Amino acid sequence: YSVHTSGGGRGSRRWWKYTLVITESQTSDNGLYRCQVAARTPAFIDTVLAVIEPRASVVDERGKKVVEKHYKEGSMIELLCLVDRIPFPHQEVVWTRTEEVLVFNNSRGGISVRGEPKRGTVTSRLYVANVSPSDSGIYACVYGNGSTQ
Repeated sequence: YSVHTSGGGRGSRRWWKYTLVITESQTSDNGLYRCQVAARTPAFIDTVLAVIEPRASVVDERGKKVVEKHYKEGSMIELLCLVDRIPFPHQEVVWTRTEEVLVFNNSRGGISVRGEPKRGTVTSRLYVANVSPSDSGIYACVYGNGSTQ
């Protein structure tokens, strides 16, 4: 974290502004924060910070959470990544297979993603056409800085 100060005015009309900046906030930053001024008459302002982490889940084309799924060779995989509790502005959803980011313009072809952002949620659909054994692996979606499922 850091504290930024600015001020102005003259004589008895001087003022100071203090701003607390928390970068890369985490849920461990949750709690009560107090800005306190030491003066003849002490003053303080309390504020509560609640950091909410996005939640991601992967479901199949019928909306069922995917734990393990088998597809016939030559069929199409359709997976949905549902992310809720997201801040604004939206960040990118990235799909991975066995921890490798999926590349959509590679020689394999047939892989596409469609995103549907709404207030507070994002749905990302992964399509893999004409699947083969080389498409086997653990598929996951990663939202922004790492909320994964």
